[in-house]
Amino acid sequence: MAATGTAIATANTDDANSSAQAIGFTFSYNGQNFTQFVLNTNGFIKLGSTAPTAAAMFLDETANSGVTDPFQSADANIIAPFNIDLQAGAAGSTEYRVATTGTAGARVCTIQWKNVQDKPGTNPTQYTNMSFQVRLFEGTNVVEPGV
Repeated sequence: MAATGTAIATANTDDANSSAQAIGFTFSYNGQNFTQFVLNTNGFIKLGSTAPTAAAMFLDETANSGVTDPFQSADANIIAPFNIDLQAGAAGSTEYRVATTGTAGARVCTIQWKNVQDKPGTNPTQYTNMSFQVRLFEGTNVVEPGV
């Protein structure tokens, strides 16, 4: 996405949620309509204006760690293109962005995590610098990962 779209602010790059961000259109998911999402730095979004119940939510590699698994929590409407414990990447500036493109009826909302890495835990860091996206499609309500 380069510098297109809008930067999404978070308190830090490790276990943080953004404020509610506009999708740019109404997106239907799980039988509900949404116009906003909250980004989590651990590689997922929660549709709606309410932040997830915990900022440190991710699929943990350590058994019985006490970390909240977003898929086992009371939080609904989570879309997770890459949900592990993430932090700032080894190179470049970490940033999160959203851009809505296209014409009414066929718009696409692209949400990007740029220059992040998985945190070492039981296993060492595997990806020292990576970027990924998720796309929400107006009208078809398709969710698609992107790079």
